[in-house]
Amino acid sequence: MANLTSFGVLQQLVKTTQDTLSLGHAGEAFDYVSLELILKLNEDDIENSLTDGPSDGGIDAIYIDGRNVHICNFKYTYDFEKTKKNFPGTEIDKLISTLLAFISGSLSREIVNELVFEKYSEIRTLLHSGPLYFHLHLASNKGYPVEGARKKLEQSLSQFRYIKFSYYNLEDLVEIVLQNQIKKVDGQLTLLDKDHFEKSDANIRTIIGVIAAQDLVELVRDSSDSNKINQFIFDENIRTYRPKHSINKGIIESALSEENYQFFYLNNGITILCEKADYQPNIRNPRVPLKNVQIINGGQTSHSLFEAYKKSPEKVADIDLLVRICEVGPDDYQIKSKISETTNKQIPVATRDLHSNDLIQRKLEVDFEKKGYFYESKPGRHKDKPKDKVLNNELLGQLYMAYHLDRPSAAKNSKRIFGNT
Repeated sequence: MANLTSFGVLQQLVKTTQDTLSLGHAGEAFDYVSLELILKLNEDDIENSLTDGPSDGGIDAIYIDGRNVHICNFKYTYDFEKTKKNFPGTEIDKLISTLLAFISGSLSREIVNELVFEKYSEIRTLLHSGPLYFHLHLASNKGYPVEGARKKLEQSLSQFRYIKFSYYNLEDLVEIVLQNQIKKVDGQLTLLDKDHFEKSDANIRTIIGVIAAQDLVELVRDSSDSNKINQFIFDENIRTYRPKHSINKGIIESALSEENYQFFYLNNGITILCEKADYQPNIRNPRVPLKNVQIINGGQTSHSLFEAYKKSPEKVADIDLLVRICEVGPDDYQIKSKISETTNKQIPVATRDLHSNDLIQRKLEVDFEKKGYFYESKPGRHKDKPKDKVLNNELLGQLYMAYHLDRPSAAKNSKRIFGNT
């Protein structure tokens, strides 16, 4: 079900695109936004792909990438209430008719516009040199097509030898927007000796092993400033580092002590999420390249070891620690959130922090940033931004409860804003 926050995030992006490119209407801007989000196209490729307009036969864009042909249909509504409706079935009927003509080679120049026919001619030429792989994308800020319409579309076009279907509703598009906000960090670690094993279940693959603390320091180090940590690697960690906390002071003291060989046994280690972890198992000291790394548990340990390393690199060089690497697909947001929430048990986490990675929080952050403000979903998230532009989510929650929900007395107790009793 569409919600108003998602609608606002996408609407703002569409409006910005419309204004920036001086486009005639929001529907045209939505074409640009969808092609950029779904196919990662630049402005030139988008303009070359667009076929939207009168007599387009239900085809708004065709992008040809080698032997891959992406055919797109986009539908946008300005009215939030209409986002609760399904993708229009009449549009699917029109699309079926046009694409059947594609398959049979009988598409007439008289029934489609020049842009569609040019792409059709290019596709027909390519087919002479071998098979093409078609990918049909239906995207809208409404709901998915109803099941009957989807089945009709897929069965009607089964004559294409190679074809895939993708459907995107409002929430899907906003999720791509949110994922794009996270700066991807790649890195690598070495698993020490043969002390590692692997476990896989469904869509999760986990590697558990031992790494050198110095290797962790290098993983989190900012490539542009060797004295700083790359904070993007902790974007999905619900905790903010607290240098004055007694536990973190204790971690540093333990790392620098004469008995720091005990560190491995006294520390819970770190948990990493990544999209890909390739390595050669069953060999000594395998190097593990990591794609899109996020340290979701062990942020306090990582920061503390980094500080200890700056004081005494030779001491930290003696330390090993436990690591758990979870390989999860980029779209498996729910399991990412569950792993992040359930693995954080060392320092008590406020309810506000536990909810800092909730989808609604991330949407609000994007929406406020478009308006020139920085939505603070967890303490210190925007400490480098102007204070008068940072909006504390706890205070905003109180204001919403007091004025919009008309519960000023309840709003006075900020602990109840995020669910504490």
